[in-house]
Amino acid sequence: MSTENRPSSHKDLLTKLHQAQTLMDECIAEIQGQPPRKSGATPAHARRHKSVPAPRDLDFEANERAFVKAHARGLSGPKKFVLLVALLAKGKAGTEVNVKEVEKRWNKMTASNLLDGKFNTFYSTTAKENGWVNTRKQGVYILRSSWQDIFK
Repeated sequence: MSTENRPSSHKDLLTKLHQAQTLMDECIAEIQGQPPRKSGATPAHARRHKSVPAPRDLDFEANERAFVKAHARGLSGPKKFVLLVALLAKGKAGTEVNVKEVEKRWNKMTASNLLDGKFNTFYSTTAKENGWVNTRKQGVYILRSSWQDIFK
């Protein structure tokens, strides 16, 4: 069986297409000065969760899957990236976290009620552009004090 016909590669491709569509919709809305709209092509599992959890009760000692399940609901990919960096940094601004460690843990939590798909480097770039993380050297992210803005 060829790689193109494997169901997993179709799922990966669909995930990437949904991410691209969401990004395009956000860009168009920003250019038009409108709040971003949810695309009609958003998967049903992504539409179910509309409320974003408050940053209260962040227990960094909790099991990482339980932590992500409790706090990642309703967050975008870049915000989930920051949440995972914050978990690894135990919420302490200025702490360095290796992106390979984030990617490794992310790819272990691909269920729809956790991080919902494979890690994408777009997430870290967008998180840096929004000022939630910073980097001084390649592959290492530093949690910034503004990271809790992901919950706003």
